[in-house]
Amino acid sequence: SQEAAQQIVLLEKQGVTFGFLSYTYGLNGLSLPRDKPWMVSVLDGGTEANEARLAADVAAIRPLCDYLIVSMHWGVEYTYTPTSIQKKQAQLLCDLGTDLIIGHHPHVLQPLEWLESPEGRQTLCMYSLGNFVSNQQRYDTLLGGLLEVELTFDPETHALMQADAGVNLLVTHYANKHYTTYLLKDYNDDLARIHGVERTSQVFNVNYLTGLAQTVMGDSLIWESN
Repeated sequence: SQEAAQQIVLLEKQGVTFGFLSYTYGLNGLSLPRDKPWMVSVLDGGTEANEARLAADVAAIRPLCDYLIVSMHWGVEYTYTPTSIQKKQAQLLCDLGTDLIIGHHPHVLQPLEWLESPEGRQTLCMYSLGNFVSNQQRYDTLLGGLLEVELTFDPETHALMQADAGVNLLVTHYANKHYTTYLLKDYNDDLARIHGVERTSQVFNVNYLTGLAQTVMGDSLIWESN
C-alpha cells in the first residue's frame, strides 16, 4: 500500500538506531502501474527531481537514526568501475549525511571507497558487491564480496566514533546442479577444476580470482573472516 511504502524503516540494536533507504535505477524493462508510482523507489538518473527526492528522504529519516544505510541498485552490468551517475549519486548521499551506501546490480565487484562531504563527514560506499550466489557463466560473476563493517558508538550519545570496513571475497561454486558459496581463502584449484562454468580460453583458477579481486578492490580487502 502507499501507506506502507511511505513508512520509515528503522531498526534498533544495542541501543543504536539504524535507518534504511533503498532505490533502483529501473525495473529491468518493466513499468510501474500509472496509478501506483509509489510501489518501487525508482531513480532514473541524476536529474534534479531525483536529487530533490533523495534530499527529502534523507532529511525525513536522518534525525530519527544514529546510522543511515542506503541500498542502491545502480550501475552498468559487468563493469568494474562505477559510472559517472553512480559517483554523482554517491557523493550527493554523502553530502546529505548518509553513513553507508551498499550497491548492487553490476553482477561483478566494484570498489569500496570512503567519500567525504565538504564539512568533512565521511560515508562508506561499496559500489557493487557482485553476486553472492548465481548460475551465471562469466568467470568474473563468480567472484563476489561480503561487506564487513565494524562500528563503535559513544555509549551515552550513540554518536558514531569509529568505523572500520573491508570486503571478504566470495566464490560461487556449482557442480552437478549443486550451488554453494565459499570464502575465496577457502577455495582451491581442485574445486576450480570441477566447477560447472563453461570453459573459455581464459583460465579459471584461484590465481585468476585473486588477481581480479586485487585489480578491482585494491587494499580494501579482508582476507580472514571474523
